Amino acid sequence: MDSFLKQCLDEPAWTSFMTIDDGGGIHDVIHSLVISLHDHFAFYRHSVYIDFEIPQTAMNTIIFMSNASSLEDSFYVMEPCDRGCPFILILTTAFQDEQQFLEEAGILTESMWNRRLSTVIVLAGVRDSVLAAGSVTFQPGKLCTPSSPVILGRCEESFWDKLEKIREPERNDCILKIGYFEESPYVITTNDTERLMGFEGNLIEEMMKNEQIERESLAWTDNASYADQMQMYLYNDIMADLIIGRVLQQSHEDVDYSTSYDMLKVVWLVPKVPNVSLKGLIQPFHPYVWAAVGGALVLGSLIKIFLIHDLSYLDIFALIIGVSTARQPTRLSTKIQYISWSIFGLFLTQLYIDALADQLINLSDLRIDTTKQLMASFEIGGSAAFASLFDGFEETDEMVANVRNRFVVFDHVDYLKQFRDLLEGKNSSFALVTVLNSSRSDTIETMHAYTMTTEEICSFPLAFATWNGFPFLRQIDTTIQDYIDRGILDFMIELAIGKDTRALMFQIAHDQEYMSELHLKQFVPAFLVIVIGFSGGFILFVLEVALYPKFLN
Repeated sequence: MDSFLKQCLDEPAWTSFMTIDDGGGIHDVIHSLVISLHDHFAFYRHSVYIDFEIPQTAMNTIIFMSNASSLEDSFYVMEPCDRGCPFILILTTAFQDEQQFLEEAGILTESMWNRRLSTVIVLAGVRDSVLAAGSVTFQPGKLCTPSSPVILGRCEESFWDKLEKIREPERNDCILKIGYFEESPYVITTNDTERLMGFEGNLIEEMMKNEQIERESLAWTDNASYADQMQMYLYNDIMADLIIGRVLQQSHEDVDYSTSYDMLKVVWLVPKVPNVSLKGLIQPFHPYVWAAVGGALVLGSLIKIFLIHDLSYLDIFALIIGVSTARQPTRLSTKIQYISWSIFGLFLTQLYIDALADQLINLSDLRIDTTKQLMASFEIGGSAAFASLFDGFEETDEMVANVRNRFVVFDHVDYLKQFRDLLEGKNSSFALVTVLNSSRSDTIETMHAYTMTTEEICSFPLAFATWNGFPFLRQIDTTIQDYIDRGILDFMIELAIGKDTRALMFQIAHDQEYMSELHLKQFVPAFLVIVIGFSGGFILFVLEVALYPKFLN
């Protein structure tokens, strides 16, 4: 064993040692082995039934067991090594021939591959020798699975024959499985071709153009974070090698990510609430202008009271708004006042009407700038994956605690419906968490909703997800970095965003038509004034009938 460690491992001193005691009586063998290696190596023991972490990682792992049935699927064999480590499985059961040993090694290789561990060497005694077996390649033309183990070396009289350094299996043109979430403009599918579109779809197709790939559609699940969903699809029956489709990079011990090629902002999508009130009638003029108009009216009233008594207030009001009066002035001073009030009213009303039209067409909306204002004005919600984002914030943040308490979790279908309703103006009570398509894309701004970018929730790198220890990740990272340096990735993203924008041209054109014409809701202040006038007149009429009935005869 000492010669095997020194000859085959790059860092034999950084080796973890694990034993699986299934009642097979391996204690004596292990004890003698540890004593023989104690002068050169340091060991510690732990149970395979628990998941644990230690501050120091190992470079190799040795696992002692009786036979293949000792390694149950529930056993945790990772710490302190990761999936890039060589795993040496030593069997204490002796075999009568090589075929029987290779069959046992094949079972162990498959069991370790279910844990996404590919660099596996199995050692066992076969008659008078100790053999080492393992997979040297993946199976060609099939989904990437280690090929059947072969004999790598033979030890006789403490000497290993033809044994080389342990390396991970070669790719050997195996088929990579690409799992994708159909999210426009990241990944788009069409019926006429299996090729993936969108900027992530185009990126993976371009990177894998010389490789064999199998594409499989994935669906977002409810009540799970982004990282948990990646782990599920990478390690369950689907066993995807890469996952694309707006994958937010969240840390997980079993999930690894490619080089990040964009940053996505997580923001609130907020309904637009029209700010309709009587303020709309005074907003066209600056307060200083209204002060000057008020001063002019006060001055005119003083002149009327002290100098020109035959000019009534009703006449002044009629002249300002440009309507005819019931009588014509006879005195020259009154005629001059009539002319002055008419000219003043002409300029004032024309400027006011022009400014009021602009004000009504560009009807102001209630804008939310902070999360505190948002929570005071709307209900908040999103999918379970979005809800999990707030778990990463500090527990002492009172605002985050309030968000968690009030956050309404929708399943994926209901979330998409709420999202569409918000954009179409059917949902004005909920503000939803959403993700901007790219750092290069504009914020969402429609007739009925907008993104609150003054306070972003958080930002996440955009990357491909893969299983921890994926042997071809370095090649993918190199290709992505090359595309970034050459500007190819920028072109793909801008092209995909442009296509996604053109797909919404009809809605945008409809919104622009709506903005260019005066619709009913722009006249709400005017109708509000007439309603107040009618109501006030009716109330005064009732009072007149009740209090002064003799004047009605």
